[in-house]
Amino acid sequence: MEQFRNLLSWNTSAKDPLVLAILLGAIAAMTLLLFSRPRLYLPLILLTTPLPKLFTITQYEEWGHRQNAAGFSVGDLVLAAGLAALLLRGARKSLPREASAFGHALMLWSGSVCFSVAMGLVLWRGTYQLGNSLYAFRYILTLASCAVAARYAMSARNERSVRSLLVQLAVAGNVTVALGVLYYFSVGSSAGGSVSNMLYSADTAVFRGYLFFFDYGIDMGYYAVTIAILNIILLSQGRTAGSRLISGIGIGLCIAAVLLVGERVNVLVLLAALGYFFLETAKARHRSVRVSVVFQITCLLVVIGAGVAIMGVVAPGQMIRKFDRATQSEFQEAAGYAMSQAGVPPAITAFVSALPIGDFAVRLGLNIASLWFFFQHPLGVGFWGEWSVVGWYAHHEIVKIAVEQSIPGLVAFVWLMVMLRRLLWVRGDLPGSGGQLGVLLRSISVGLFAALLGANTVLLDMKFAMVYWTLVGVWSVLPRTRTRRLAPVAIRESEAVNV
Repeated sequence: MEQFRNLLSWNTSAKDPLVLAILLGAIAAMTLLLFSRPRLYLPLILLTTPLPKLFTITQYEEWGHRQNAAGFSVGDLVLAAGLAALLLRGARKSLPREASAFGHALMLWSGSVCFSVAMGLVLWRGTYQLGNSLYAFRYILTLASCAVAARYAMSARNERSVRSLLVQLAVAGNVTVALGVLYYFSVGSSAGGSVSNMLYSADTAVFRGYLFFFDYGIDMGYYAVTIAILNIILLSQGRTAGSRLISGIGIGLCIAAVLLVGERVNVLVLLAALGYFFLETAKARHRSVRVSVVFQITCLLVVIGAGVAIMGVVAPGQMIRKFDRATQSEFQEAAGYAMSQAGVPPAITAFVSALPIGDFAVRLGLNIASLWFFFQHPLGVGFWGEWSVVGWYAHHEIVKIAVEQSIPGLVAFVWLMVMLRRLLWVRGDLPGSGGQLGVLLRSISVGLFAALLGANTVLLDMKFAMVYWTLVGVWSVLPRTRTRRLAPVAIRESEAVNV
């Protein structure tokens, strides 16, 4: 068992000449493969992205409260090979207008990241770490997965191809989640996954999450929510008892994964995504996803039943502790520490620390402290420089952007959100698998936006983001007719008639 645990925690340094040569050879081989078989890119990137970090490019160091190092995994290799293959093939077709417009918003956002790195190196020399530029490069490569997916999807935009992609994602996702749950109950730690969320290797201090896949629990949770919504869509379209059974089991496993991961934000994402899915499919008379009230109630009961069973029978300690901390009252000192360090007026510090919201008072205190730091240093500290320069994490997406990327970052963020909403909602409902992909993306986007507002990093995420941006890239180039515009919230029946 110990040898198996060591295998699961295996990683190596890309600075080793032999390892580097092997990696470059692998990228070259995949580039040639994707050059000759471009249809393999989309399923391959979705299949490999959940694999955790395997190759480091810096030394492990204490960062936050864990050992960390800049690195990458197999999914990054596939993305790099896919980009290289596109460059070799050349631009064969121009992208649709909406895809190009959204691509420009992504470029503006990427530019704000690069600008913040330059500001960090200039203004915070000696404090801002040069290695953060590696994280910025990898993050921009992650964003590029949207444009890369759009290019590959241009030649696979028909009903059969999109349907095949959704089925492949569902199969790969269900297998990934099932293996993650199995890992939780077997080798997640020396006494089972409910005790420790880190699988250490004595030599490198590399860790694996509760469910092994991805690098952090929130990534695995976002992924499980996405697969859960996809399972519900496929369940509503299931033509055989076997396919319905597989989708039903997949939903239960995804709910289990969300709870076993032990991050409260994943529960928020799940509830918001499910709520929006039921709302849209009930009110919009979809051509792609037709669900009855009975079906919706049944799915809701399955989700609630699975959640209650997991919390009652398995009793995942991490999640129970997280829920308990939301009602405890011993966080006053911790809530006030960061605010006092940032120079927040004592009256505000005392008020926030006394709020009866459990450990959320600590998060709110960090939000305010980071915002106060931004007012004092409005030029930003550089992408990924929050911990090394400020000394704590804001635990809020928008505040983090302000602290690290300053006003240019906030402007680029707002424009990106506007263009994303326009891309996902304004272009209307589609029939068939294209419409199902739209429902999936809108549902998970609402869930992620709820997490963003709920003081959690979503947009700046690197691992699950590759899955999300890949799907957005595919959606952006699907041919469609304008049937009616979908609003992010339910529309009244009279408005629907007018439309």
